[in-house]
Amino acid sequence: MAGLAARWLFKPELAHPGAPVILCLGDSHTFGVGMPADRAYPAQLEKRLSDQGIMVNVVNLGAPGTNTSQIRCHLPEWIQRFRPSVIVVLAGVNDGWNSSEVLRVDWEDGVLKGQPGKLWRARALNILSYLKTYRLAAYLVRRADWGRQRIEQERQRDSAWVFHNYAPEEAVPVDYAEWDRALRNLTWIADFARQRQVQIVFMTYMGVPSVAEFEGPNHVLRKAAKDRQAPLVDNDLAARPELLTPNGQLNRSRAQTLFLPDAHPTAAGHSRIANNLAQLLLEKRLFPSEEK
Repeated sequence: MAGLAARWLFKPELAHPGAPVILCLGDSHTFGVGMPADRAYPAQLEKRLSDQGIMVNVVNLGAPGTNTSQIRCHLPEWIQRFRPSVIVVLAGVNDGWNSSEVLRVDWEDGVLKGQPGKLWRARALNILSYLKTYRLAAYLVRRADWGRQRIEQERQRDSAWVFHNYAPEEAVPVDYAEWDRALRNLTWIADFARQRQVQIVFMTYMGVPSVAEFEGPNHVLRKAAKDRQAPLVDNDLAARPELLTPNGQLNRSRAQTLFLPDAHPTAAGHSRIANNLAQLLLEKRLFPSEEK
């Protein structure tokens, strides 16, 4: 009964039943912190493709605070659930402070040798993750949590505006060891998607040039795309010419148009990201043209 209930609870709801699916995976920059859901880039991407006669379901699975380990661990379930044709990944900036699922991926990658405590804990969590009763209980607990975790990890679909309470300036400094794990996760994601005959696309963060926190994850996203020869939408590189003046200073008026005070994209910023992604999908003919 628990298994059947879990299957019902996780049943996908798509705007265009039968049309191909594009999954947008990531954190608050995909989720669309600070604006209505229809202004985040996934919703704007769906509209742009629809305006060109391409009917698709663009599903926004972004959640504030998400790290690459969480995406890796949930990807098999998401692919089975949505049967996507394309997966778009924009993640990595939260890997320095969010340790969720880190033990599990480190165990799978064999990097916990000599750490028996962490090894057995990782094995136990991995076994539990396969039990439908455990997954159902975890789902119900998340639904009942009205505190910080709910705001950080779940989009409130019944609300026009969503905010989260993570302050980037309070984050613990990140060393490159975190980016090493992020690279392992991103390459695993690309390989798994291709094994399932799903097109993978990576994107970089469109960041304010003066905000250094995006440099590390953007480097890793570019490297993962290069190593796996995957299409890359380099939002950061595309936006820099208009964000920097000829003498190398920040164009503050343009930055205020594209970014919120906490460096998340505005509706105009998400529009730019949606345009960049739509252009790549159309130029490389990566968009799904028929039902899978």
